[in-house]
Amino acid sequence: MAPLLARAYFIRRRLKIKAIEVQPQLSLWRIGKALHIQKSYLKFHKHQIGGDEARMAILKEMVRREIAFLYEQDVRLMVESASAFDAFICAMTAVLKFKGLCEKRPKDFPNGAGWIEIPKENIIW
Repeated sequence: MAPLLARAYFIRRRLKIKAIEVQPQLSLWRIGKALHIQKSYLKFHKHQIGGDEARMAILKEMVRREIAFLYEQDVRLMVESASAFDAFICAMTAVLKFKGLCEKRPKDFPNGAGWIEIPKENIIW
């Protein structure tokens, strides 16, 4: 993970853009609980066996509730690739942050320390 983090900091400095940090597993857990997704799907979405079924169920529920509009080929890609699915969850977390549906940074949290954006427990879609 260190090379990936170093690359992210390098790009962030060069582009001078606001960026957020996300832990996809935690975001998925919060989003999934708000959507009433089975815990087994949330827990095993990256597993080799059954992971594709879990990712498909999660994506179908998001589409069914009109939380995300996804093309069929994009769904196929995210079902086949756990990394693509994680990227989608990170993007969903960014949307939730924009809508004010992520946890607030605590007042006493050090300014220099990195903060991971976490969707609220009770997301009202």
